[in-house]
Amino acid sequence: PCTAPGPGAPGWASGMPCVSAEPPSMRLKARPSSPGFSVLTCSAFSFYPPELQLRFLRNGLAAGSGEGGFGPNGDGSFHAWSSLIVKSGDEHHYCCIVQHAGLAQPLTVELGEVPLSD
Repeated sequence: PCTAPGPGAPGWASGMPCVSAEPPSMRLKARPSSPGFSVLTCSAFSFYPPELQLRFLRNGLAAGSGEGGFGPNGDGSFHAWSSLIVKSGDEHHYCCIVQHAGLAQPLTVELGEVPLSD
């Protein structure tokens, strides 16, 4: 039940990916937080250009973008992350959607999964 929006959806980056674009490597992890809560962290690694959007979905519906950060790597690529606090036990209801010029379409990242980008 976690699906990424397609072309024409709000926030969709229109146009073809840039030839020199490097798609991100992605990961979604959960860790315990305060009692009764967990922190989900969606991470993007080694991407270029720097423009990237990370969003969370809960059961396929927008759940916000959470708090995050962004920075350069030493090799000219970039990294970014976004974290969201959720109720313990609900972690698997969430996924992360990434949009980037190096991806033909938004990529859905499930908890614990390491997706392969196109």
